[in-house]
Amino acid sequence: MPKLDDAVGDALSTLSTCGVEDPDVDLLRNIVAQMGPSAYGGDGEYVACSDDSELARVRTNYLVKKLGLEDADATMDSIQAVCATMKPAGSHKRRSAFYYLLATHHGKEGVYDG
Repeated sequence: MPKLDDAVGDALSTLSTCGVEDPDVDLLRNIVAQMGPSAYGGDGEYVACSDDSELARVRTNYLVKKLGLEDADATMDSIQAVCATMKPAGSHKRRSAFYYLLATHHGKEGVYDG
């Protein structure tokens, strides 16, 4: 699956740029695979940390619905922390890497098991 491999490679490159050492490639692959078309291009491929409505969507659609988190303050704090971590990536913060950092931050890697 070259498209999947390319998307995982792009996310790994982004994580490396942001100083993340030894990411879990299997977890990242599962995240990319479950993202669907947004992992492979278009506007949905990136998270805009400067857009409050985008960050609210990440909170609702990813942290609450996918990862099962509910504490609004904690989830928004983690989103801001990931935005800070990904600052070296510039304005284009790859969504798959963003989700990877959120999942690991909250210890929710098990959501992607099996």
